Amino acid sequence: MTDSVYFQSMIRSSQAFNKAYGYLWWLNGQDNFQLPGIPLSLPGTLISEAPADMYAALGKDDQKLYVVPSTGMVVVRLGRDAGSGAVPALSSFDNKLWTWINRLRCTPNANGAYQAEDFGVFPNPAHGVFSVKVPEGFTGHWRLLRTDGIESCRGALQGSHTVISCVLPRGLYLLQCFDSRGEVAYTSRQMLL
Repeated sequence: MTDSVYFQSMIRSSQAFNKAYGYLWWLNGQDNFQLPGIPLSLPGTLISEAPADMYAALGKDDQKLYVVPSTGMVVVRLGRDAGSGAVPALSSFDNKLWTWINRLRCTPNANGAYQAEDFGVFPNPAHGVFSVKVPEGFTGHWRLLRTDGIESCRGALQGSHTVISCVLPRGLYLLQCFDSRGEVAYTSRQMLL
């Protein structure tokens, strides 16, 4: 989009009576919101489980487009109506989806010894062969999970760069790296194989 002034206006409140609405975009992270057909301002954020900087196109039959600038994430939901709400645009599906997405987020291990930036997976998308970068001196193992949590393959990490070759069906996967104690040190964002 070349008109940055209009773009910034789109993702900011466009009127005082519904701060959670820009120009055709719903805005999360506001202190209240008003839904279509309901003349009341409701307290809290639009989608409580979603990041505060998220903005979204919320369409008919639960067609969704969520954009999260802080993570560089864009989530598109197509398909049939989830049947979980009577109010147009917003449904209980939104919080259910973000609960699952939050479980997939890239996070360092609990003891804080490593940062997400210390790890990397490339190329993404991959075609059966990809590399894993880990911090210098890191030892442990990796596993590749389908997005439903089922393990697809695993192996040992070998040095600061490990080349992995897996024959798997095309799809979305998550890579987890475990330290020598067996604790999760890194979970990747989704990767496409």
